[in-house]
Amino acid sequence: VQDRAQGVVRLLHCHKDTGASHVLVEEEARDGLWVNLHHLLRPLATPIFPPALRALKARGTEGGTDGGAEGETEGERGAFSFLWGSEREGYMHLYLYTYVPDTEGGRGGTAHLLHPLTQGPWIVEAICGVDEERGLVYVEGTYDSPLERHLYALPPPPEGSGRPPPPPPPPPPPLPPPPPPPPPPPSPPPPPPPPPPPPPPPPPPPSTASPPFLPPRRSA
Repeated sequence: VQDRAQGVVRLLHCHKDTGASHVLVEEEARDGLWVNLHHLLRPLATPIFPPALRALKARGTEGGTDGGAEGETEGERGAFSFLWGSEREGYMHLYLYTYVPDTEGGRGGTAHLLHPLTQGPWIVEAICGVDEERGLVYVEGTYDSPLERHLYALPPPPEGSGRPPPPPPPPPPPLPPPPPPPPPPPSPPPPPPPPPPPPPPPPPPPSTASPPFLPPRRSA
């Protein structure tokens, strides 16, 4: 349920017979922004009880199960685990919760946050499947690149612990920038000046031949 101002989102647990409801998870906007709606909710078939919740699981062991399934304790009856998406850390990630009903005070019970399934500067876009036997959750997200969407299998947490699994390895460092282009080749030297023109040929030597015969001039 989201308010009109889109500042609060509440995940409600409703009783199918009475219609009574109570809040499992509440998300509030930060810094005056809004809470994005999403479809990242997936109930699990088997409730998960890490060590921190073992005492709740064992409630009602003495004196039988009081009408529950065979071998089921009072703490297990009505309990369930679910995956929930949240941007509480700045990126959309998955969180694992276990709901344990309040069998004593009748206040409806509490959804206990066990641990985040994903972390880091990337976004979970969708829950594609859950393999509860192997403890794997398949999601679509942007772990490799914000420009791409890939399918990822989230590893299960350490056996018997409520701690989150080891974070995935960091993405590979960005490629180094390409080297700068080589400097342009130096301009060629100016061509040498043209050679001087050859000197003119020497004048021909004076001729030694006799001058041509001239007729005698007549005297007056």
